[in-house]
Amino acid sequence: MRALTGGKYRSVALSMLLMELMFLSSCATVRLTFLGVLAKDLSSKENTCPTTPVAVGGTITGRIVASDGTTPVSGAEVAVSQSDGLYFGSATASADGTYKIDDLPRGIYKVSVTAQGFVEETRTDVRVAKGRTTSGIDFSSVKTGSISGKVTEIDGVTPIGEIEVTAFDTSSRGFGSVVTSGDGTYLIDDLSPGKYTEVVMPPGFIAASRTGIPVTTDQVTPNVDFSLPRSGSISGTVTEKDGTTPIRKAEILVFEPNGGAGLSVSDTNGTYRVSGLAQGECEVTVTAAGYMRTSKAGVTVTSGEEIGNLDFHLSRGSSISGRVSTAEGMTPRKGISVVAIKGKEVAGYASTKEDGSYTLEGLSEGTYDVELQDGDTVITGVKLTDGQVVTGVDFLMRAAASVSGKVVERTWGAPGSMDTQYNGCSMKPEVHNEFGEKATQELYA
Repeated sequence: MRALTGGKYRSVALSMLLMELMFLSSCATVRLTFLGVLAKDLSSKENTCPTTPVAVGGTITGRIVASDGTTPVSGAEVAVSQSDGLYFGSATASADGTYKIDDLPRGIYKVSVTAQGFVEETRTDVRVAKGRTTSGIDFSSVKTGSISGKVTEIDGVTPIGEIEVTAFDTSSRGFGSVVTSGDGTYLIDDLSPGKYTEVVMPPGFIAASRTGIPVTTDQVTPNVDFSLPRSGSISGTVTEKDGTTPIRKAEILVFEPNGGAGLSVSDTNGTYRVSGLAQGECEVTVTAAGYMRTSKAGVTVTSGEEIGNLDFHLSRGSSISGRVSTAEGMTPRKGISVVAIKGKEVAGYASTKEDGSYTLEGLSEGTYDVELQDGDTVITGVKLTDGQVVTGVDFLMRAAASVSGKVVERTWGAPGSMDTQYNGCSMKPEVHNEFGEKATQELYA
C-alpha cells in the first residue's frame, strides 16, 4: 500500500472528520479549524433550532375592579369562549384584580367574569391575533343584592318550612331561589339590581306572589313575608249514566271564586282529586270524549278540608257525523276542523280522518249549525233529540281558483313594429274561476 503524502493525507483526514461531525446535532453551529483550514458553517437557517419558543397563540389581559373603579375583585373567574359556546380557556384574577389568558387561536371571543357577591359581566367581540396581546379587557363589577323574609300560615305565626321561594326579574334576567328554614325564614342573595317578582307554591297551601320588589346593589331588601291559607280539595268518581262504568281520562275543571282554576284527569277507575283550591263557592265542570259535558255550581270549598264523593254520571248524548270532500272526483279531505254551534257557543269539535269522515259526539238535545274551519261553509238547522245519532251531514268544499300559462324570455325585434317588438311574447294563460269556467286574459312580457 502506498503511503499517503502530506496533501492527500490532510484531505482524507479532513473528509473523515467532517463525516463524523454530520452525526452531531444539527442544532449546533460548528466551526472547525484543522491544519490551518477553516471548515464552513455546517448549519443553515433551515436546520437551526430556535433558542426561544415561537408564539403561535394570542393573549387576553385585563383587570377586574368593583364599581367604585379602584377596589380589585380578587379571585374572580374569567372564562373565554366563542359564539358557539366552545370553551377556550380561563383564569383567576390575582390580588390586584389582573388576569391573563394565553394560547388563544386567532378569532373573536366572549369574555365572561363571575365572582361571589357580584353581578356576572360579559364582553363580546374581543379580537385576538396570532402572537399578539389584546390588553385592556377590563371589568367594573357591580355588587349583587338580596331579598329576605318569612313564610307562615294565615295566622302570621305558624312557620312553613322546607318550601321553595323563587325570585325573578324578566328585564335584568335576574333569578334566584331558596328553601325556607325550619322557622320559615329565607334569604335569596346574588341577585342583580332590579324589580323582582317572588312566588311561593307550597303543597297544601294557596300559592301566592308579590311583584315590584326592589333589589339594590350591596343591600338586603327585608320583610318580604307571605301568610298563606291552607287549600281545600275536591274528590270523587266519573262514570257513565249507569253510575257503575268508569270513564277514564275525563277532565275535571274547577273554577275558583278568586278567578283561579284547578284541573284533574280521572284514572282508569274513574276517580279524580283536585287540590290546591281557594276557599269559597266553586263551579265544577266535567268533559269526556263522546259524552255530554256536565257541570255543578255552588260547590263550597273550605280551607284545609276535602269535599269527597263529588261524583258525576255522564250521558253519551247525541252525535252528528258526515264526510268532507272536494268537487274533483269527491276527494276526501283530512285534517279539516268541524264544529257544532248551539246558539252562540261551540258545543262540539272534531277533525276529519283520512277518508274525510268526522263525528261530533256528546251533544245535548237541540238545534245546531255545523261549520267548517273556513267559516264560510255552514250547514244550518241540524236538530237532535236526546241520544239521537244524525249521519250524512256532508260537505263539498269549493275548489280554489287556479291560473296556468307559459313564461318566456323577452326578445326584442326591429323597432317600429308592435309585432316584431314583442316578437311573439304575448301570452294567453287560462284562468279558472271557482265554478271551473275558463276566462282568457292577454298579458305582455
